[in-house]
Amino acid sequence: MKVRFLSPFEKELSQLRDKVLSRIILDCIELFEKADKISSIPNVKQLKGHPSAYRYRKGKYRIGFYLNEETITFAAFDTRDKIYRKFPK
Repeated sequence: MKVRFLSPFEKELSQLRDKVLSRIILDCIELFEKADKISSIPNVKQLKGHPSAYRYRKGKYRIGFYLNEETITFAAFDTRDKIYRKFPK
């Protein structure tokens, strides 16, 4: 699958100091690049009320992304209690 990033996602990722979270995000990106289809990735759920918005769950962290045909656009990441304030919009 093709992977893209929204500019706020890239900016936040470049400023990230938490090594555990950065490893989780990089592993997630690698997992999505290798996947043939979204259903083959565990812990992915489509968000209600948003036809192209999905989230990937890894422990207490969530990574929000949009899926359009064969392109995944990463939009936001944060802990479970904060991610849905900024994603989806």
